[in-house]
Amino acid sequence: MTAEQEYQRNAEQIENLIAQLLKHELEAHAGKAAARPADWSYAGSLGHVREGLAELLDFLGGNER
Repeated sequence: MTAEQEYQRNAEQIENLIAQLLKHELEAHAGKAAARPADWSYAGSLGHVREGLAELLDFLGGNER
């Protein structure tokens, strides 16, 4: 396998994770949060996810936080 092929394979898997799996997990999380609307842990969990995604974007873009 070449570096280009590995890059493409990884890119396709990332797209799948973002498009399908992450969306599915967010929907499941939203259902749990809706059942406990006063529970701040769900809001905190999404804040943590948001920060992690921002860190990933910074990494991919070559930016330092």
